[in-house]
Amino acid sequence: YIDGLAILLERHVPIQVIHLEFNGITDTHITQLSQVLKNHTHIKKLYFSSNPGITDGSAEKLIALLKENNSIEIIDIEGTSINPENKKLINTALKENLKKITTHYFSHARYFEVVALFEKIFSIDESEITINNYQHLR
Repeated sequence: YIDGLAILLERHVPIQVIHLEFNGITDTHITQLSQVLKNHTHIKKLYFSSNPGITDGSAEKLIALLKENNSIEIIDIEGTSINPENKKLINTALKENLKKITTHYFSHARYFEVVALFEKIFSIDESEITINNYQHLR
């Protein structure tokens, strides 16, 4: 099943969340997934909990993945065999990703100024404003 998932991810199917809890995932699977996920910018959340076959051998790969793919917000590794020190390193890399995501989001603060201006001029509800086919809400 990991091979099938890897094929979907290689084709950039817009998967945002992957749940693999209690699935006998091992370091070999993490290596395979890390390779295809590093360029998959749709992915936001990875749930690997309760897979004791994930060991410290995966920690470095997960940290490298987080450094290469800044869209990942959550990696759940509870119930794996990764030691507490490596879990801290993974959490630190996750925090860095969240800082980058937040910085990117707030760099578009000018958008909200434009919305406020349009609301004043045209007396419209911001939920009616669509830019680039995406609904923008505060």
